[in-house]
Amino acid sequence: MKDELFNDGAVLDWLSQLVKVRFHIKDVEDIKFSFPSEGNRTAIAIAQCSAGQNFVIKLHHNFPKFFRMCYNTQRLRSLGISVPALLFWSIRTRFARPRRYLTVEAFIFGNTIGMVPAQNQAQALSQIAESLAALHSIKRHRHGWFMTPRGDAYIERYAQRTISRLSRLKEFIEEKRFEHLSNAIIEQVKQTGKRPSYELIHGRVNDNNFLVTESSAYIIDLLNVHFGDFARDLIRALHRLCKHNPESEKLFLERYFLKVKDLNENDYRRLAPFYHCDFHIDEAANKLRSWKHGKLTEQQFRDEVKRNIDHSVEALLSV
Repeated sequence: MKDELFNDGAVLDWLSQLVKVRFHIKDVEDIKFSFPSEGNRTAIAIAQCSAGQNFVIKLHHNFPKFFRMCYNTQRLRSLGISVPALLFWSIRTRFARPRRYLTVEAFIFGNTIGMVPAQNQAQALSQIAESLAALHSIKRHRHGWFMTPRGDAYIERYAQRTISRLSRLKEFIEEKRFEHLSNAIIEQVKQTGKRPSYELIHGRVNDNNFLVTESSAYIIDLLNVHFGDFARDLIRALHRLCKHNPESEKLFLERYFLKVKDLNENDYRRLAPFYHCDFHIDEAANKLRSWKHGKLTEQQFRDEVKRNIDHSVEALLSV
């Protein structure tokens, strides 16, 4: 979605000049801007130069998030993970128009999974599985952000979010079912407890956060990268990328476990029930927002909540 900031011609002129000066582009060359159609909380523009060079420009509101994005990008590249190169960043732009923190990234000529032709979907899923496996192969003994490791159990901290989202839905769930699910979540968290090591995870796996090229899949939107439970990413990949297709799920898991280091299917099976449950609670909470914004009727919303809560219960009962 185009940020209103880009409706200002002066801002686009400034960005054009910055790109030309910073990357030694001849002044006579034309620069055109396009704007990703996907919804985004950060203002993003694609600068397309007539000579063939393209750049991804982001204008960030929030300094801690800007800093974390820059740090995560540089750190992941140093670890050999396929992410776009950070070419330039500046805090000076915050003190003058457009009053945002600026980053410029290399443009990746690739497609999101939804834009990949049907005949290439299997290859694309395999490439994404390999990229996730490479990310999850990086481990440390404590979970948390790169610079703020925590000593408690990741699942205990994360489950607070799960319970909070479930609580928002309490009035739409039969009381006994709500209590049963809440207690089952708490019991599952206790059984899992603290793990000896945690994987580097993306934290926002969805259709739009991987760019598939001919040879690999680049991971983008790196704000939430941290050490945690790999199954959080993996479950969302199965739901959001494989679209409940059993063959796609089988392919994805086989490729993932072939490439990931020091993890196996038993590790996955121990964590999967909770993260399947969490995924469906998250989906139900998203439907609550859609209903409040008028995108669903009340009956559609209630049907979706019931369906997702049923799946949440089933996930934990499968333990």
